[in-house]
Parts: sequence; C-alpha cells; structure tokens
Amino acid sequence: MKTLFNLSLVGILSWSSISFAGDLDPKGVVAPEAPYEGGRGLITLQGPTGLFINPTSGTMPAGAATVQYCLFSPNVDSNVIGNGLLIAYGITDWLEVAVLTSYLNRSGADDFAAAGPQVRARLIKNEGFIPQISVGYYGRYGDSALVNTNIYAAAYNRISLAEDGVVKSLGLHYGVRNSWADGGDNSDLRGYAGAEIQLPLRVYLVGEISTENQNTDAPLPYSYGAQWRLGAINISAAMIRDGDIASDEAGFYFGIGSQFNF
Repeated sequence: MKTLFNLSLVGILSWSSISFAGDLDPKGVVAPEAPYEGGRGLITLQGPTGLFINPTSGTMPAGAATVQYCLFSPNVDSNVIGNGLLIAYGITDWLEVAVLTSYLNRSGADDFAAAGPQVRARLIKNEGFIPQISVGYYGRYGDSALVNTNIYAAAYNRISLAEDGVVKSLGLHYGVRNSWADGGDNSDLRGYAGAEIQLPLRVYLVGEISTENQNTDAPLPYSYGAQWRLGAINISAAMIRDGDIASDEAGFYFGIGSQFNF
C-alpha cells in the first residue's frame, strides 16, 4: 500500500518540475492579482474540502462549483473501502453550500450509505497576522453506522516565502469540530492543526494531526500527502490514520475532482 502511495505522490509532484512563465505579459504589464483563495483544500474523509481528514476555512469562489470523489482503505488487510462524494457551490465568495455522500463497502457484510448537507461561511479574510476564520455545519443521514452531525470552526494563515521560487508559501490551518453520532448520545470534540507547503503548478505538500476520539481507544489521528489543486483537475494522495479505527497502521487515501465556473 505504501508503494501505491509513493507512486501516486511521485506522479503528482512530477508536475512541479515543469517551468512556466511569470506574471508579466509580453509588454511587461503586471497581470491582475489572483483571486482570493484562502487555503481552500480538497475533499476530506469528513466530506467538506480541507486537509485530508478535517475541513478547513476556505470557501468556494462565487458562482463556482466542484465535484470531487475520494476512496479510503484503512489498512493493508482491510476488507472495507470507504467512498465519498462532494458536490459544492459558492453562493458568494464567503458562503458555500454542498451535498455530501458516503458509501462504505464491506466485503462479506452489509454495505452502509448516508448523505447530507454542508454549509460553510467565512467570517473574515486572512490579512497579515489576522487569520481567515470560518464556521460550518455538515451531516450525513442514512444507515446508522454513518449517521453524524458536525459543527466546526477553522482558521488559516498564509505566510509568503518565495512567490517566484520553488517553495512559494507556508499555510497554517487550525480548528475545532464537534461531532454527534447516531442519536446524538456520543459527542466527540476534537482539535486539529495542519500545514501546507505550496510548490509550483499549485502542488501542495500537506500534513495534519488531530486530538484523539474521546469515545474510543483509537490512536492519535494524522495524515500526510500531496494535493494538486489545479482547478480543472484536482488530485489528492495521502496516508491517513483516521483515529476512528483501533489500528496503528495508516491507510491509503485518494481523491479526484474538478471545478467549474458559471
């Protein structure tokens, strides 16, 4: 499984070796400033866009939509494959709505499915030392094993390094989310933090860590991998220990999708 992850990661990073033109047109006029993005990530295990496990504070641009799919194999011996689908739309540049679906394929046992809404609102932008801050809600409703309701608050700071170089910026993400499982009896409050290093061609090296699940003996959750946020195509590849399964082994995660502007 680690070999599969390494091959996927090499395939993504190989795009970053391609040279490309700067921000000046042939007449030397500076190109318009890029649209505000605010560290918007890709589909996560939780569903909303973000790191690999947890959602972050970035919202969709106004009038833009994205469709993204992911799969997760918890460990090399697992007979379970998790599948997720995200369809999101930016109503404004600070308000995003989405539909999330999850499908758990279990070899030799019943499968589980659930779906639900997501809403994320950005309260302030990242300006200097002031972080971008957003709040959100999402949930899945269907088979009881997957039913959950979640609220979260997330923040983001971007530190510019060498915009014309190889390592363009460092992004810092941090947040807190509370989840209620089926019936609302099991409340799980978690904090999380992550970092992303921006390389050329919109390739990002991403890592994160979360606090443990308060209701299980599962180990500390973490993830590391790469995201290629090109827009027309978006790809994720990562190793994840999700913290909901009592296993020390990390599983393989892959995501793919596209963004459309209307």
